[in-house]
Order: sequence, then structure tokens, then C-alpha cells
Amino acid sequence: MNTVLPLADFDQVDPATLEAILDQHIKTINQTIKAVCAEEQPTWATTIAKLDEAFDALNSFWSPVSHLNAVKQSEALRNAYEPCIPKLSELYTRMGQNEALFSVYQSLADSDEYLQYSPAQKATIKKALRDFELSGVALPADKKAQFATLSSELSQLANQFSNNVLDATQAWYYHTDKVDDLAGIPDSALALFEQQAQARSQTGYVVTLDFPCYFPVLQFADNRELRQAVYRAYATRASALSQDLDGHIDAQFDNTQIMKTLLEKRQALAQLLDFDNFAELSLAKKMANNVPEVMDFLSLLADKSRPAAEKEFAELCEFAKELDGIADLQAWDMSYYSEKLKEQRYSLNQEQVKAYFPYPKVVSGLFSIVSKLLALRIEADESVATYHEDVCFYRVFDQQNTLIAGFYLDPYARQQKRGGAWMNDFSSRHQTSSQLQLPVAYLTCNF
Repeated sequence: MNTVLPLADFDQVDPATLEAILDQHIKTINQTIKAVCAEEQPTWATTIAKLDEAFDALNSFWSPVSHLNAVKQSEALRNAYEPCIPKLSELYTRMGQNEALFSVYQSLADSDEYLQYSPAQKATIKKALRDFELSGVALPADKKAQFATLSSELSQLANQFSNNVLDATQAWYYHTDKVDDLAGIPDSALALFEQQAQARSQTGYVVTLDFPCYFPVLQFADNRELRQAVYRAYATRASALSQDLDGHIDAQFDNTQIMKTLLEKRQALAQLLDFDNFAELSLAKKMANNVPEVMDFLSLLADKSRPAAEKEFAELCEFAKELDGIADLQAWDMSYYSEKLKEQRYSLNQEQVKAYFPYPKVVSGLFSIVSKLLALRIEADESVATYHEDVCFYRVFDQQNTLIAGFYLDPYARQQKRGGAWMNDFSSRHQTSSQLQLPVAYLTCNF
């Protein structure tokens, strides 16, 4: 059996041809679904295997597109990406509501062949049947149409929400030519602020709301007003309370109405499927059994952690008052005085510790731990093309030196890249009739 490690072709992502290529993939999938539904005696090979092949082809095309839209977005890509979202939503909704296709899966579950399936194959069919139900396959025609409309609208709203957060993050920045305005901030962060200024063709220093800029201000800046301004800007991004440096409301990227509409449409979608609320619908695919179970867990977590948190907060308040006479400790003071407390009482300086953990050393150490715990070996492959010079591709090997997986690691924050850290898959581990396709993931950070 051949083994293949698929690689993303980022160079094929051309906004000008995006929609046309997607249309062709959707056409192929629709033809495959039609052929599968026409099978008189469906088997795994004639149904699920064929569908998997068609959707793998779609994923190989669309996954790099979706990823680039999150990590290297341009105006052209955004404009080409947005019209594709409702088309994908329609494809998956129509498939999930296809009664003939549902019958094919049900017939496989009821067949003698099912008894010979592997646990993975049985799980695939079981989850597919569940997803048919959650896609409204049993709904009458008018409610199916409502479900399809709601699903498409929710996809578009979620994308607009993410775009607003990205735009709001990119739009705000603080500029100064005076290093004294940034007193207390270590040299490593100041160097980053200088880079940000140069990227905007400005002199001096620029502080953005990207986390590597935002957090050093809260952690080290002696200027309390600056800490407050940066904190408020970060905490109110893309909201009705977004403020510029002068305290004026700047709500051009306000997500308030989008959030309200998302909640309303999620509730409507859940009720179409006879759930009381969207939380119940969400849990249908999760480990927790019901909403009270989740709430009980969260309440227990709060009860256990609150006393320690209150004790630590009281200690911090007392310390800030003793050190600087701060009688009203605020959210933008927490990181600053926590750092001061560690320095004065425990001789622990975060910036000094940081010098011992540069990124290459941390990654090397992480891979060493993985090797010891999981008996895996991770090696960089610089021959693999990526979408940015900072991105590196790694191959993963087991104890027998057999290649078992790969991943792209994108470590640093930059303009037109969404904040946070996340993982998405480019390909899943997948057995076809002729080969074993290995899993490949995108690992995204914002250091």
C-alpha cells in the first residue's frame, strides 16, 4: 500500500479564478452524490469511498484558500472569498438534507457488510447518520428551506465578524517619537515597536493591538494612562465601545448587531431541529451530555478557584497601594503590578527569563519533549514551499522511522493575520483503495 503526504499548493490560490474553480468542484461533488444515490446495492467502495475522494479534492483546493484568508489576507482575496461562503454552505446543507443519500448511509448501517467494517468505518457511518439528522434531513420542505437560509446567513455573519475583528485590530495604533513615553518597557519590545513604525513608514515607535505589542505595554509600561488606553482599545475592538486614543468612539467595525443576529439565527436554527436552544444543539456533537452538566462543571470550577483568586487579588491590591499609592486597582494594572510583585518579592524578572527562551530553542525543546513522551521524531523540511518566509514545514516520524504526518508552523504575528492561536487540518489520515493519505495540519501562533 502506497503512502502519500499531501502538501498544500498555496501558489494556486488566485483570487481571480477562485469562484470558478470552486464551482467546478461543487459540480463534481453533485455528480458524485447523484451516482452514489443511484447505486442499487451500495457498498463502502461504491458510496463513501467515492464521496471521500470528491470531498478530498475540494478540501485540497479550499483548505489553503481558507487558511490564507486567515493568515495572509488581502483585499483581493477577501473579495473573492466572501461570495464562495454561501456556495459552500449550500453544498453542505443540501447534502445533509438529501433523503436519498441518507437512505444510502442507513442501508449501509443495516447491511451484512456493516458487520465486517472496522471500528473507524462504523464510527464514520454512525456520525454521518447523526449529522444528517442535525442538518434537517427529516424536516418538511419549507423548514428545510428555512434551515438552508439560516445556515448560509450564519456562515456569512461569522466571516464578517472575523473580518471586523481583524480590521479593528489593524486600524488602531499608538505612535510616539519619545522613548520616555514608553518608560519601563524592555528593549526587546521597543525594538518591535520600532519595526512596527518602520512598517508604516513612520519614525519612532508604534504600538499595535497585536498581542506581542499589546502585552508588553500592560506588563511593563510605567505610564498608567497608556496602559489604560491600550487595554481599552484591545478589550473593546470591533464593538460599539471602540475608542481611539483621544477617547472618541470609533465604531466603524462594530460587531454588536452581528452578535445579536447570530444569537437570533442560532436560536431559530436550533428550534427548527426541536432543540430548546443552540447550546443543546451544539452539545449534540460533544462529550458533555446536556446543558446543566456543563453549567454544573463551570460552577464547580468557579467555586474551587475563586478563594485563591480573591486572595491573590487582595495581595496585589495591597502591593500596588504600598508601591505607588494605587487605591483603585484596575484591569490595566493587573499585569503591571503582578510583574513588579514577582520582581520585588521573588526576584523573578520575566524579561531576564525570556532571554533564555528564544523561539528556536523553545521549539527544539518542545520537539525533544514530544520525542521522549510519544516516541516521535520531528524534522524540518525546508524544501517544502510555504506562503511566508517565517513559516516552516515539519515531517513527523515514528519509532520505526516511518513518516506518519506533517504540519506547517506559522509562529509570528504580522499585519493581515488574525490574532490568537489555532490549528486547522489540511488533510486527514485517510485510507483509499490505493493509498494511505497521511494527516497534515496548520499550526498558527502569534508570537
